[in-house]
Amino acid sequence: MVASAIAVIGTLVLAAGIAWPRAPLGRPGAAAGYPDSSASDVPAPEPATQSPGATPSSAPPSAVPSASATSSAPGATPAAVPAGPPPAPPGWTLVDYDDFNGNTVDTQKWQVYEASSTNGTSQWLRSMVSVGGGELRIAGQGKNPDGQGNVSGGLCWCRGKGNQTYGMWQVRARFEKGNGYGQAILLWPQSNHWPDDGELDFVETPFASKTTAVGTVHWGSDNQEDERRVTGDYAAWHTYAVEWRAGSVKMSIDGVVYYDSTTSSRRPAIPDTPMQLAIQQEPGPFGTKWVPAPDSSTPDQVVMHIDWVRIYR
Repeated sequence: MVASAIAVIGTLVLAAGIAWPRAPLGRPGAAAGYPDSSASDVPAPEPATQSPGATPSSAPPSAVPSASATSSAPGATPAAVPAGPPPAPPGWTLVDYDDFNGNTVDTQKWQVYEASSTNGTSQWLRSMVSVGGGELRIAGQGKNPDGQGNVSGGLCWCRGKGNQTYGMWQVRARFEKGNGYGQAILLWPQSNHWPDDGELDFVETPFASKTTAVGTVHWGSDNQEDERRVTGDYAAWHTYAVEWRAGSVKMSIDGVVYYDSTTSSRRPAIPDTPMQLAIQQEPGPFGTKWVPAPDSSTPDQVVMHIDWVRIYR
């Protein structure tokens, strides 16, 4: 993320180790873009491991079963979810949730981006974000290799009960394959003071195959990063979660932890001010060897599917 991008307080952008423009509530303004794993100032990731959540139907013990969790086909439409609040996992209290059972985005909770995307040439448009069939969909389209005219979308849970210090966030999602569109689910500081107030990217899938998930903690005025990568089939449904406590952060896929700050040699500084959930799809090209440029192999549309979201404290 770039300091100049952060100055854009009417836009919202999210990424692993980046600032992005955000909607009026402020979200990163992006000039720095996603982290470049090949850059000398970015720590090399630990060796990739096989994702424990490679089975699309596996749900973490702490997650509320989703109708879509029983669908083995990646493109299956989530079935209707029973009305009423889901039970909270042991040790947690449900703050709020969204099952996307209606046909519009709940603007009492969410704010949808309408802004230039992080690469400065593509756009985030409200029209690319929709609710239907029991899920939230963020579509991306455009194959221009320089990003001009390409569009996608994003939104932040920055209204209502969306901002809090510490807690657990769970998101059930799947990401369609396609070059030039990278998905990101993260916590962004309510203050918009990035990188000083930190950033927690608990899943990003920047590459076309959707077989690599990246988790990153950002901290410090010089944007230090601690990153982990895990392999699996992320075009299928999985439950992604982050547990943020005073002094520690854990990120998991289908209930299996793949990043734990307490075991990291990097000793990351953990955010201690209110944060909010952001979900977005980043058009490429973006960053060095991060989200590549779209090309002739890119589908006419690349869609990010969200079945449900839970917030606990």
